[in-house]
Amino acid sequence: MEKSKKHAALVILLIFLFSTGYAVLRYNIAGGVLWSRLPMYVLNKSISLSGFILLIISYSYADRKNALFGKELLKHIGISGFLLILLHAVLSLLLFRPSVYPKFFDKNEWLTTPAGISMLAGVIAVVLMWVYNMSFTILYKEKITAQLKQNIINSAMLLSGFHLFFMGYKGWLTPEKWFGKLPPISLIAFIFFILGMGSNFFKGKDKN
Repeated sequence: MEKSKKHAALVILLIFLFSTGYAVLRYNIAGGVLWSRLPMYVLNKSISLSGFILLIISYSYADRKNALFGKELLKHIGISGFLLILLHAVLSLLLFRPSVYPKFFDKNEWLTTPAGISMLAGVIAVVLMWVYNMSFTILYKEKITAQLKQNIINSAMLLSGFHLFFMGYKGWLTPEKWFGKLPPISLIAFIFFILGMGSNFFKGKDKN
C-alpha cells in the first residue's frame, strides 16, 4: 500500500513537472504571456494537462495485468487525475471571460457554438467522473453494477475528447500561429486521448 502511494506520487510529480514546464515554455517564454499570469492562467493549463494524462493512464491500464501499473497504483493515479481536473474546472470558472479567452466569445460576448459544445461536454464529463468516483464508496457500491461503472467512465472520457476537440481544433489547423512552433496543450491532451481510447479498444478486442 505505502509502496503504491510512493510510486503514484512519483508518477504524478513527474507528469505535473512535465506539464508545467511545457506550459511555461510555450506561454511565458515562447508566447510572451506575462509572468503575472503564471499562478492562474498558465498553471491552469498545466493542471488540466497533467490531470488528463493521469486519467488516461488510469483509464487505459485499468483491468490489465501489467508490471508497470498495479491496481493500487492506478487507483491513486485516477483519483489524483480527477482532483486535478476538478481544480481545473474551478480555476477555469474563475478565469472564464472574454478578456481572458476571446476566441470562445463572439462580438456580443456570447459563447460561440464550438465553445458552447466544448464547455457543455466538459461539465457533463466532470459530473460523470464524480459519479464514477462515488460509485466506489459504501453509499453507492452495491447500487451501481460493474458494467454501469464502465459505461459511466467511457462516456466521461468520450465527452472529455469532445471538450478538447471543440475547444482547440481551430488552433490546431494553424501551426504557423503556434507559440514557438510548439503544439497547443489541448492538442497534446487530445493525442493522449486518442492513444488512450485506442489502447482501450484493443484491450477490449483482446478480451474477445
